[in-house]
Amino acid sequence: MTAENGTAAKPVDKTNMLSCWKDIAHYMGRSVRTVQRWEQQAGLPVLRPASHGPKSQILLDRREADAWMASRSLPVTGSRRGVRVRASRRTARLENDIHAARRLLTAKQALTEQVNRHVLLLKTQSALMLKLSLDMPGQEILRRHRPRTDGPNNH
Repeated sequence: MTAENGTAAKPVDKTNMLSCWKDIAHYMGRSVRTVQRWEQQAGLPVLRPASHGPKSQILLDRREADAWMASRSLPVTGSRRGVRVRASRRTARLENDIHAARRLLTAKQALTEQVNRHVLLLKTQSALMLKLSLDMPGQEILRRHRPRTDGPNNH
């Protein structure tokens, strides 16, 4: 079989071909409108053997669809049989819980850093106050705050 320009046409492997928008959308795990938009705007490699009209027949090789999705860092959700692999509700809940845990961890880390800054500030201020009190003549401040060992409460 030869194409119009005299070169041999590639044989079409019917087992790997998707032949309607609904099948393509199902295979790729997206809506029909999304895959149509991908054809128009993002270069999804859809073949139109007869014509280029909006209602013309379309074909898409599953391997080309997988390669196209991989080249755009989109998750390849189709399988070799064209069955979309859906995430279960449990998986979705677990993913939400993971995101919530990450947000909590980030908040905890921010609070820990804030507490550590305040502790450092308090230590610095305490050391400064102690130094100032030691530099004062008479050191009355230290005498007033020193624990007494010979008071009436200490027998």
